[in-house]
Amino acid sequence: MTLNAHKILTIILFAFFLNGCSPKFFSGMEYAGTKKNISKQELFPVFKTEDPVRMFNMQIDYKETNLTGLLIVKQEGGKTQRAIFTTLFGMTVFDFEFNETDFKVNRIMEQMDKKAVLNLLKKDLKTLFLYNIPSHFDAKVYHGKKATIGYKIKTTDGKGYFLTNAAEKQLQKVEMPGCITLLNLNYQNYTNGFPEQIVMHHPKIRLRMQLDRIEQ
Repeated sequence: MTLNAHKILTIILFAFFLNGCSPKFFSGMEYAGTKKNISKQELFPVFKTEDPVRMFNMQIDYKETNLTGLLIVKQEGGKTQRAIFTTLFGMTVFDFEFNETDFKVNRIMEQMDKKAVLNLLKKDLKTLFLYNIPSHFDAKVYHGKKATIGYKIKTTDGKGYFLTNAAEKQLQKVEMPGCITLLNLNYQNYTNGFPEQIVMHHPKIRLRMQLDRIEQ
């Protein structure tokens, strides 16, 4: 191999290494190093254990299939949440109880009663409620414009990327990488400290779930 070829290979490998260290999720942000013993509250969790019952219009789009209905999220005591999704005709699609360590299926529609589907929904809900993150954690931190802070965290479901707005005290985006189960989560249009819309998207399998907050 010639000297020039060695130089080109070195540049390519170096660029690949840098890209691996700084995920596209943090594009345009400056790496600020590793921060230890971060409180989960610095991520500004959307759902809290003291929350009242919350209701959402929910839509699930999977390829050419669409399902709409009502999602009710309520605390079942302690740190356990219960999520019940019913169609507009009153059919229960799923009824789950879950916390940091447990996930109980009370009911699920027969067509969705598959291990892969349940594992996917379990991961999505744990991410939505930040149940896959301990109360304190270490993270690689990135700083962006307008008080934007990014965190690369080792969660119980693998690495995760989190984007917050420290000035507004808002969790804005989450990404959970995966070869097939890549999850993008967006919290949009905050009103009184809670997003009006939450979108969970698995682009590689064409699955999208949207929650629109219902005022109570």
